Amino acid sequence: MAESSVTITTERGLEKLAEEKNIIIYQIFKTFADIFWCEYNYLIKNEKNEHLFNLVQNMSCCGIFSATRHFEMSDLYENDVMYVKIPWSFSYTTMELSTSRGEMLGHIRLQWDWCRLHIRLEDSSGHVLQIKGPKLCSANCGDIKYKILSGDGAMLIGTMKMVVCCPAITVDDVMERFVINVPVDLDVPMKALIIGAALLIVS
Repeated sequence: MAESSVTITTERGLEKLAEEKNIIIYQIFKTFADIFWCEYNYLIKNEKNEHLFNLVQNMSCCGIFSATRHFEMSDLYENDVMYVKIPWSFSYTTMELSTSRGEMLGHIRLQWDWCRLHIRLEDSSGHVLQIKGPKLCSANCGDIKYKILSGDGAMLIGTMKMVVCCPAITVDDVMERFVINVPVDLDVPMKALIIGAALLIVS
């Protein structure tokens, strides 16, 4: 069943994720509008600094009141490979990911558990992972570290680190935002969902 879900994704460019175990997400600020009007532009690279994907959301200041927020992930040839949809809620706590052909990759749900961020990832095959962050009361001003756990929370699968940005952001800045470390043999849809979870946290 997992094999069929990977086959779907490899037809449209996500096969690059199959070879990666360290994924780095950079945020780009191309103009002052990106800084002040919440236009999100990201680069996704591997540990060798090879450019894998671009991920973009265009959103004006009025866009925060839209019914749904959309991200599009494309390859280096500007071919769409994945769509991310965040249905409106008071806190934008869910996310849906699909391939460019419309096949569902999975769902993400964000919730808080005793002041601790808890994210549930479920791919289209029903496989589940969890992401847990530190308690807010114990978090410091440095980088924020998250654990990627098995569905029952008993096994550590990988880690994710959110890099806290310097407040002095200027045009043309490229800032490292997330560093994801997972097993290289983790299913491609799950790797895509973890990238989506990072976006849900930061945006």
